[in-house]
Amino acid sequence: MSEYSINTYLRKDKPIKRNGKIPVYLRIRIGNSDTKIPTGVEVLPAEWNDTKKEPKDNLLRIRINNRINEIDKYINQILVEDESELTIESVKNFCAGNRKGKPENASFFDYYEKFIERKRKCLDIKEGTIKCYVSALSVLKQYCKDIRMKELTLNFIENFNDYLIEERGDSPGGCATNHRQLRAVINDAIKHDVLIKNPYDLFPIAQGKTRSIYLTFDELDKMRKLRPTLNHNSNEYKILQMYLFACYTGLRFSDVIDLEWRHIDFEKNFIKKRMIKTRRVVITPLYTWARSVLLELSKGKTLFGCEEKVFKPFTNNAANLTIRKLAERVGLKKRISFHSSRHTFGTLLVQSGMHIQDVSKALGHSSIEMTMRYLQYDDSRASNLAQSINVFR
Repeated sequence: MSEYSINTYLRKDKPIKRNGKIPVYLRIRIGNSDTKIPTGVEVLPAEWNDTKKEPKDNLLRIRINNRINEIDKYINQILVEDESELTIESVKNFCAGNRKGKPENASFFDYYEKFIERKRKCLDIKEGTIKCYVSALSVLKQYCKDIRMKELTLNFIENFNDYLIEERGDSPGGCATNHRQLRAVINDAIKHDVLIKNPYDLFPIAQGKTRSIYLTFDELDKMRKLRPTLNHNSNEYKILQMYLFACYTGLRFSDVIDLEWRHIDFEKNFIKKRMIKTRRVVITPLYTWARSVLLELSKGKTLFGCEEKVFKPFTNNAANLTIRKLAERVGLKKRISFHSSRHTFGTLLVQSGMHIQDVSKALGHSSIEMTMRYLQYDDSRASNLAQSINVFR
């Protein structure tokens, strides 16, 4: 292992400045080579402890020690990663702010965070996409403290996948989402000449069949009947009202939270707003049950038309936890989330006979194909079709 040392000294060979101060330098020796690095600190000769080779002033000592610690950490990192890279030139480059190490030895988390910042500056990147990248990085940090680029191997990805399934209990769809974000960042790193192989070339992301969860009419009725049993000032009640309102309107959680009174036309019975996720305008019918929720919150209709938010800004996680707890309370076996309200809205409308194109418009979808993914063909749907369709009789 290369031997090195870092020592402080006064650069007395430099011309003394008008203020009489002398610059403090670091002498860094690696093997038989050395270099002189300025600390940015200057002292009067009387302010220098020549025995300890340090300033007498405590704040100046801290500044110098912090600089020494930075360099010491860098040198030790190089010794661990690749001792052959430790040279006087590499240290000088580091001290000048121009570290030139092998890119595959860099922190993947650092690259990931810089990737997110770059994406934030792209006008065509939706905020929802950014949130997915941030969420996947958070999950990765839960799995490991940090990882270097060259450690992103097939074995690492396989172990990470096991963690998602066995420790977090993620569904196939949840696993796939995290893997897609991770793969995108790795692809970006390769594109920017970070010399790593892509482990996803050998790890196909499973496209697990997603099963959209929705409430049947009877299940929805059970959730509705919970309202009188809850304290109307409690967060449980407020979140339940939000969830039921979303079941009646099909609005996403982000749009329920963003909903303002001015978005609602009580005379013509519709809601019109720009959706947070897609930035497209959606116009959805205001049915009686949704209207009742709003009237309860309107303070005697005094809030109609104003720019205040309709609902309290809970987090999605808080809403999901509360909804699941309430669902268990009424005996529902499904593991629902707030988003199941949107599936409930679309599915129940189609089951009631509404044309799928109208349902698609009410959901704010750009195509009927997107709406088809929401709808469930089950026993009740088949039974209703048998009763309502006259062909083949």
